[in-house]
Amino acid sequence: MDAFPRVDDAIRDLGLRDDGEFVNHLLQKADVAMVQGSAFGAPGYVRISFACSIAELEKAVERMRRVLV
Repeated sequence: MDAFPRVDDAIRDLGLRDDGEFVNHLLQKADVAMVQGSAFGAPGYVRISFACSIAELEKAVERMRRVLV
């Protein structure tokens, strides 16, 4: 299962340049990997794949929350 959320506001709020910087930021700060939407022709979005357990997803969401809030 995948999600393809729009992250324009988060990119701006974090002072980042684009969705590529956003995914790198989350990888470095939250240890969460995703793919920038610009790789799919959709800048300002990210692709998140849910290929793990619910427990792992909950941990990842909490790490992202700490970085993004």
